[in-house]
Amino acid sequence: MTKHPYLMHYPKIMLLSMFLAVMMLASCRKNVDKSLPAEVEYAMSILWDNPAAAERSLERVNADTLPEYARACYYMTMEHAKLKTGREASAENVQRSLDCFLSEGDRRYAGEAAYVLGATYDGQGSHYLAASALKQAENLLFSVAEEDSVPDVLLGMVCYKLGMTFESDWLYKEANDYYRRALPYLSKTGYHLYIACTLRDIARTTKPDYERYSVEMNDSIVRERDSLFAEALKEASQLSDTVVYLDILDYAISLRQERDTSALIGISRYMTNVLRQPRYAGELADYYLTRGKLDSARMCLDLYAQDTLSQSWSRDRWHYLESRWLLKKNRPKEAYMMLEDLYENRQRQLVRDGQARTYTIARQYDVLKEQEKNLLLTVRQQRLYMLVAVLSAAVVIAALLMLLYYQRSKRKEEEQQTRIRMLDSELAARREALRRGLTERVELTRKMQLSEIMQGRRKDELPQWAQDFLEQNLLTSDEQWDEFVGEFNAASANLLERLKAVHGQLTKADLLIIALILTGLSIQDICVLLNQAKRTIWSRRQRIKSHLGLGEEDNLDEWLAEQLQRGMGAMRDRDIPA
Repeated sequence: MTKHPYLMHYPKIMLLSMFLAVMMLASCRKNVDKSLPAEVEYAMSILWDNPAAAERSLERVNADTLPEYARACYYMTMEHAKLKTGREASAENVQRSLDCFLSEGDRRYAGEAAYVLGATYDGQGSHYLAASALKQAENLLFSVAEEDSVPDVLLGMVCYKLGMTFESDWLYKEANDYYRRALPYLSKTGYHLYIACTLRDIARTTKPDYERYSVEMNDSIVRERDSLFAEALKEASQLSDTVVYLDILDYAISLRQERDTSALIGISRYMTNVLRQPRYAGELADYYLTRGKLDSARMCLDLYAQDTLSQSWSRDRWHYLESRWLLKKNRPKEAYMMLEDLYENRQRQLVRDGQARTYTIARQYDVLKEQEKNLLLTVRQQRLYMLVAVLSAAVVIAALLMLLYYQRSKRKEEEQQTRIRMLDSELAARREALRRGLTERVELTRKMQLSEIMQGRRKDELPQWAQDFLEQNLLTSDEQWDEFVGEFNAASANLLERLKAVHGQLTKADLLIIALILTGLSIQDICVLLNQAKRTIWSRRQRIKSHLGLGEEDNLDEWLAEQLQRGMGAMRDRDIPA
């Protein structure tokens, strides 16, 4: 964008107008009382070491009598203490504190409030809102970490919680990076529980890749993982909590190349029967179901149900184990209904994620409106502004004309970029929803294939409900093909139609394979979905390359991804004019 002639010929006028604007904005700033009661300061100082004492100290304070800033600190500290003592926190109170700190420009406490908000949402099972708040906390805290006294434990826990959100989305490499980023900060604090859990999660997400790496490199990764588990067990041995030590030992045994099943079952029995830990009851229930001990499995499943209140993955596993128990009891219809409930729960989770995104956008709009309201001039400041305007009318008019032209051009450019981002985000979200839906189908189908009811049987020998279950999850009919191809076309700017128009030799089966590749599925997952052999899929890939005019040295996946990006760019140029 070319500069306006006024900006080139009158730089002194521009500088003077900017100076006057800064002076007026500075005069509009409120003088906020940031003093805190002694009880609040004491609670904030001991929160990480003794949250119960911090909560007792805050209970002696009447929040309604505090100024706005002190009340924001009170609510942030109180809700944080509730989280650390295992009580339910109020996201609404934390959000009010966050809005107050942002309006005052206090990035240090705004970052801590965003962390507490993310931890609160995480406890409530709102995964998307938790990730958004924790990302905001990361941006705020690390921007002032060097110039402000941000506790190392807070920086470490922000990174640790972000690692948990990435791991929940099966992004293990990103989760591992955040866990490793959190470890140096937590190591400075001396909190053995946090250090042990971080070392455990680094080891747990450090995964060998036997397809990409050499044997020596993968052996090195395994040795590093064993070393991390050893350090985690050393830290956990300094705690009085036996649960943490056994939990780390459980992961250390289960991730070995040769699983020690007897040791795992021993840990699960101790954690379930002695310590009454619900999470380990699922492992023991699986063991009893395999051995045909249905009464013992029923007791474990009842205990494991207590762990499904806040953990979505635990609910899904409980549904799966419950369906196996029902099959053992010769109640296949109820087992099928249980698996249907599992599938519907995953669909509802996708809907809740969409509602959470809508709520986040609404909250951001409310914050921007509140910030705009706080910038309104008082009557006295308006009089001062009028006096300055009268004394410098000519300069202000010239400056306003130049700024008006500049802001109008900038606003149009920002609106265009906003529309582009919204369009890209919408299509990316639709493609991601497709990928997750297909991944869930693959996982459910694999679990069914590994179950005892399918061992040694052909598909036509299975019960009707099992055949219907597989038919519903696999993409084997023309109707399912057409439905999936239509959804993918809508999420990829009609890429398949354009490929078909240019390369007429492509068949419906070829277009389906291309859509599954661009969705991000592996060859193994595609074989499961289409119920075809790996050799068949590879031959179809070679035929597709031939139809597209690609050579042997060309990479089909990269070529298709490039075509998708070109199609998205062409659609943006068409639908969003400059």
